[in-house]
Amino acid sequence: MNIWISKGLVALGLLAVLGGCVTGPGSPGQSRFGGGLGPPARQAPVLGGAVTVTGPEGYCVDKSASRVGGETAFVLMAPCERFRRGVAGILFRPRALVTATVTEGSGPTASGYKRFFSEREGLSALSHNGNPEGVDVESMGAASDGSFRVTVTDSVAPDKNGLVDTRSWRAFFTVEGHLVAASLRSPRGAPLSSDGAQSMLTQMVAAIRQASAPPEPPETAETAPVARATSAIQD
Repeated sequence: MNIWISKGLVALGLLAVLGGCVTGPGSPGQSRFGGGLGPPARQAPVLGGAVTVTGPEGYCVDKSASRVGGETAFVLMAPCERFRRGVAGILFRPRALVTATVTEGSGPTASGYKRFFSEREGLSALSHNGNPEGVDVESMGAASDGSFRVTVTDSVAPDKNGLVDTRSWRAFFTVEGHLVAASLRSPRGAPLSSDGAQSMLTQMVAAIRQASAPPEPPETAETAPVARATSAIQD
């Protein structure tokens, strides 16, 4: 099936996840990083548990700035040690600010992504203020892990205080029938390297897929002989 038969539906899904990345509940500068909502959590089940969002190693969920219900989920993450210290805002200069947005529906093929992000509608969706003129797509393409990566520089700062850099690294991938958009942004003045950002995205893609995988069915007295026989044949 040509994915662009359903181009309108695909575009709506991408717009939903991109909108969450840009305009989640509370801007990065307003985040309280934990805000008295309990100890930091490494994972956030979203959309009724359909997908479990988790960040790169050492990152925890900012519960006060995340939205896990509704048709589109938005999760903000930062280094776990910042939550434990009770630091407010992002003045502490984290390694990176990490977000993930999840909506129902699979993403397109790699060629579909390229086509969408080459059009005005896709560029507008990548922009912080919806203006495609300020967006520079530095690179995009399929990664070896099956995600689609986009590196973007937007002339408009993503937060009103100018603490977050205008460059972002994005990864789009499908998990259990849901479209996930992961995004990394550096603090202003302490930019990530491209290799470092891509490595973090690779960690995040793998972690979300692993955390969201359905559990293995328990072995029963009836299925055990079949499982052993299958294993013997494979060996």
